[in-house]
Amino acid sequence: MVISIIAILSALILPAIQVVRASARKTACANNCKQMLLAIHNFESAFKQLPIGTHLASSKTPYRSWFSQLLPFVEQNQASNDTELAYVKSSNPFSPIHNHLKTHMPVFMCVEDARLYDTTVSSHFGYIVGLASYQGSSGTNFLLKDGAFIAGTPIKFKDIIDGISSTLAFGERPPSTGFDYGWWYAGAGSGDGTLDHILGTRETAANIFATCSNDYRRFRPGKIDDECSAVHYWSLHTGGAQFGFLDGSVRFLPYNADEILLQLATRNGNEIVAIPD
Repeated sequence: MVISIIAILSALILPAIQVVRASARKTACANNCKQMLLAIHNFESAFKQLPIGTHLASSKTPYRSWFSQLLPFVEQNQASNDTELAYVKSSNPFSPIHNHLKTHMPVFMCVEDARLYDTTVSSHFGYIVGLASYQGSSGTNFLLKDGAFIAGTPIKFKDIIDGISSTLAFGERPPSTGFDYGWWYAGAGSGDGTLDHILGTRETAANIFATCSNDYRRFRPGKIDDECSAVHYWSLHTGGAQFGFLDGSVRFLPYNADEILLQLATRNGNEIVAIPD
């Protein structure tokens, strides 16, 4: 009889504990978003522009991501200095000189994704890589470049015609199945960092490891074992994903906000958007 009662209580209590733990992980993820947003604002105050989404291959720091540009503003001064020195020694960010390619940087990682805390190896390229749970918003897609974080061009707050409270900075998207997309330090992605650390809400860039239909190129649930989940925003939380806005706010958007997300992603679309609570 006692054993039966214990079994019943366990059946009632365990789901509640799981809900509490999931809520705590979601909050921790949101706190990371807030730290990154504060870093973005401090970067903008220092340089009067936002970080470049991805440095172009022709630049002095090829494929450097907006994450690595934020290092001094997330209390990672040594890593920032190491990065600058490594690029002086080698413009190839995937060479052994660039030690931080494989460094875990917890502020860029969501605790919901336990995969990221082990040794992570790109299945295709063979590099040990540090990964990020977020993608900078490049707008609609990599061709239109109508978002806040785009390849090769710095965006300034004065360029955000839609207003910083109605424009995305970044959103959640777990690294791809084989860890071939989602590198925080530097990455070519599908050519200009897209799918590695910048992403459009109707991204047209190809995932070279999968043929993905247009249905994937929307805000929708994803799977860590589905390569096509790399081409859209999603999270391991239930029902939606966390997004950081340029005004410094963090909002959890449900998957039914797909059309709204499309409007929030552009910096100068002149839309009037009602953001879900």
